[in-house]
Amino acid sequence: MPRPRPTPRRAFTLIELLVVIAIIALLIAILLPALASARRAARTVLCTGQMQQLGVSTGSYGLDHKDLIWNYSWKVADAVQAVDPALRTVGTDLDAQRSQYVDTFRRLTNRPMNKELTLIPQILYGHFVLFDYLASRLPEPIYTCPADRVRLAWARNIDVYAAGGAPPYPPPAATPITGGDRDIRWAFSSSYEVTVSAFDGLQSSTARSGPDVSGRMRNTPTNHFIFTSTPWKLRQQPLHSVAFPGQKVFLHEGHARHEKRDTYYAYPGAKVNVLTFDGSASYKSNTAVNRGWDPLNPANGAPFQYRYVPDRWEAPAVGPAGYDLVYGFYRYTRGGLRGIDFGGKELNTGQP
Repeated sequence: MPRPRPTPRRAFTLIELLVVIAIIALLIAILLPALASARRAARTVLCTGQMQQLGVSTGSYGLDHKDLIWNYSWKVADAVQAVDPALRTVGTDLDAQRSQYVDTFRRLTNRPMNKELTLIPQILYGHFVLFDYLASRLPEPIYTCPADRVRLAWARNIDVYAAGGAPPYPPPAATPITGGDRDIRWAFSSSYEVTVSAFDGLQSSTARSGPDVSGRMRNTPTNHFIFTSTPWKLRQQPLHSVAFPGQKVFLHEGHARHEKRDTYYAYPGAKVNVLTFDGSASYKSNTAVNRGWDPLNPANGAPFQYRYVPDRWEAPAVGPAGYDLVYGFYRYTRGGLRGIDFGGKELNTGQP
């Protein structure tokens, strides 16, 4: 008896194929935002963990350095410690701290750098002192936010960055990097800013009397520069001078990078990771944070505002004019180290 012939398989019609493709595309469209959100959440958690580790290291540094907050500490007499004799000739304590910065940079990176004459290294490069204490080489990923793609690209291959790769990047400097150029410092800068009162002695000191605020640090009208009149008093501050360590921020992200849209950290409502002086790290919205004071006009109860004018590698300004007014969140806390950033209203510490 002959076997029955198998029924031939029917091929997909064009309509059926298009329906399948449409279903797959729809599933991808549904899943991609969820995957992107999961990646952002993972980077946020990793960034928080990095800050937590920096908090532990801050406590260890304080135990080994007379309860001081890590940052540049050299005075004029200390400049003799520099390996390069050219760095030992300084005129002020700030010049000595610049020499300390260059000396530390050269040792930790094994790269050249010219003598620094203008930089205030405490804000974005203070971590050099901590990693010198930890005997670590630089670059080190822990001081760069995992969502800070620009700095990660710079640090991933310093030679490519130095040759003008990995854009966007700072404009070329006057002298070639191969001969030692401060422009290369950006590849070793941190995503996390140090609060100004942690190294500005005049913002946290109670020894001064009267309304004299000369020498205190503050932005000029933009986010790019720091203004101060003499005398300079930039020095390490003691941890015990922090009155409310769980409510005073030590480190904060310079940009809000963990949401769908990157923004500058000082926009109202921006969310960034912060590290408080008790060693706790958290992801916090500025809606629940005090807006900060003007250290050069402390009697003014209004918060200090300045213009955000982005550099080419930074998140764009939101306003149509290319900049926006933002607040001194975390940078300028009323009362300095004796004040609070969140968990209550600003404290009137009686500080002039």
